[in-house]
Amino acid sequence: MRMKLRSNNEQTILNIIASPKEIVSIGELESINRLQGNGFFVPEVSRTGFLKRYSITYTGPKCITLSEYLKTGLSKRDFMNIIAQVVLATKKMDGRHLSLKHLLLNPRYIFVDTAENKLFFIYIPTISGNSNADMLRFISRIIQETSYNCRESLKYVADLEDFLNQQSAYSVTDISEYLSQQDAGAAKILSEDNCSERAFITDKPGEYYDYCNRLKNGESNIDQIPDAEETTVLRDDSAMDLFQKSSSPEYAYPYLIRISTGEKISANKPVFRIGKDPLSVNYCVINNGAVSRKHADIITRGDRYYILDHNSTNGTYVNEKMISSDIETEIYSGSTIRLGNEEFRLYAD
Repeated sequence: MRMKLRSNNEQTILNIIASPKEIVSIGELESINRLQGNGFFVPEVSRTGFLKRYSITYTGPKCITLSEYLKTGLSKRDFMNIIAQVVLATKKMDGRHLSLKHLLLNPRYIFVDTAENKLFFIYIPTISGNSNADMLRFISRIIQETSYNCRESLKYVADLEDFLNQQSAYSVTDISEYLSQQDAGAAKILSEDNCSERAFITDKPGEYYDYCNRLKNGESNIDQIPDAEETTVLRDDSAMDLFQKSSSPEYAYPYLIRISTGEKISANKPVFRIGKDPLSVNYCVINNGAVSRKHADIITRGDRYYILDHNSTNGTYVNEKMISSDIETEIYSGSTIRLGNEEFRLYAD
């Protein structure tokens, strides 16, 4: 499957040419087309070349990739907005009986209109299907690849990770309820009726976006869309390559030495949780009743580090001083950390 991304001042356009053996479900594309840009780039399908391969042109507003957007230092509001829109997109698909396995879950090919704070997916309904969609894993990937606003507490991130770890399967209803309880902005997004179909009908996605823009400006005439001045990324990948994990943002992750065993532990996530519950933590401390189930988080922001105690029974200590619960405390390379009576030392490369 070959992909070509281009953009101009008004639009982002992704062209996908299927391999000769891949067959596209026209009915599913028509269902996505009827959403008219609500969370999805609008597709237009044709056959091309001697082999009559399927060619799908996806058109949306001027955007940046989700991968780029996640590196901009997101506030809680911006982050929860993105997660809510991810869930909303799957809700729309569920209402139209569209399969999640055809959703392109690669941040390089998910797009954000920063002017409107809107997220757009690409839906590729090949009969052969793409890799299985694991939405819980995808949301966890967003959490890991996000650069957060360093002036805000990241407790909401840890709480979301906690919630995801407790889920045995992805449920639109359950995660919608959770997000709505946690954030008013997310609740508003998830409660909006964004699935309504518009009266403007066209098989040319560019005409639709031009029409919407002119309506906003109080105009009614539809002019010709100018040819795109291409900023091109040309890829000639296999279908499986579309789902290959892209590189994460650069963090100076620290590591811990567990004093009792000498074990070296890489705290390789923005929020790295330590405790004795193997289903809820990133590092499980076994055979120590003094450590709580979800005892504390090691938080990385760029090249600075913090620790957050989760109301543990026996407390968290930094250099032998007990820290307050639910308040981030900055720690440094060489700091001694004690969870109950379990001691660690933090180092940064």
